[in-house]
Amino acid sequence: MVLGSFSIYSNIRPGHLISWKAWATNIPTSDGRPVVSRITVTQLKYLKAVAESGGFLKAAERINVSQPALTRQIQALENECQTRLLRRTTRGVLATEEGQTLLDAAQSVFDSLDYAQNVAKSFARKTLRIQSVSTPKLAEYVRLCRDKLDGVDIDVSIATYDRVLASLACGECDVGFLTMPEEETGFECMEMCRYPFCAYVPPDHDWAQRKVISITELAGQQIITSPRIRRSRQVFDDYLQEFGVQVGGLRELGSVETIWHLAREGMGIGVLSCTGAVTVENLARLEFSENITIPLHFVALRKHSRSRLVNAAVAIGEKYLQRGQELEIVADPVILPS
Repeated sequence: MVLGSFSIYSNIRPGHLISWKAWATNIPTSDGRPVVSRITVTQLKYLKAVAESGGFLKAAERINVSQPALTRQIQALENECQTRLLRRTTRGVLATEEGQTLLDAAQSVFDSLDYAQNVAKSFARKTLRIQSVSTPKLAEYVRLCRDKLDGVDIDVSIATYDRVLASLACGECDVGFLTMPEEETGFECMEMCRYPFCAYVPPDHDWAQRKVISITELAGQQIITSPRIRRSRQVFDDYLQEFGVQVGGLRELGSVETIWHLAREGMGIGVLSCTGAVTVENLARLEFSENITIPLHFVALRKHSRSRLVNAAVAIGEKYLQRGQELEIVADPVILPS
């Protein structure tokens, strides 16, 4: 598809800002004829409103235009496409096959419009929105922002890595802390530190008096860990593959407390990424002799997609946050839900 002088593809990710005046696309008619149409974004929005509302009157009220103006735009759109895009049924006005094809093809345009509106609102907003997996780096960063960003409110929330990543991509948060997948692009990210993986066994386990084990000793063992959707689990699975370890079985649980409980009951060996857990009742914590760690990244959209406030917040993270070291295991557990 071509949008003005910009190329837009159907798999475009929200977060890529674009400009346009009109849209040209190839829409096949029911008899297979390609129709090359020059279509405005307003016409696309009106078509979407009618198809979703089920009628012209409801659509006009929804988008706050007169019904005659709405009808004229739809008629002009159908004339450009040389085909019917809407049809009246007993259930109201519905999109024809061609109309739905056009709406599906235009979804990336609607996504980009929504994102552009979020960015535009952020220019006047005085709130910095931060989402993060659970990490001590978050508190350090919030303190820095409060000291250096006068008159700015700070909204902080804790989430899993996939939720933080999705919020960054759609503009629901400005900066985040998470472990970035290697294949992700479209973001600026800095590695801040690395967290160790630890194993947990009950006091009567053969390993309970040890401080360190090798990851190869997990071969054939029942492992209790986080679900595959969690980034920490994906990284742990990569380590198992790297060291050629075939475990006896994997039990997936989303709750850290439940993982500890089952490990305490002897149901398997708990494995978690953490900044520490010196004291877990009736459990022995074991470190790995290998360098089994997971990175933590400070992440934001690329500079051209950010407001002045977010650029200032990113600069604070780049300049003042300490990075590059492996965190020591200390008291007071902080478990990453990444």
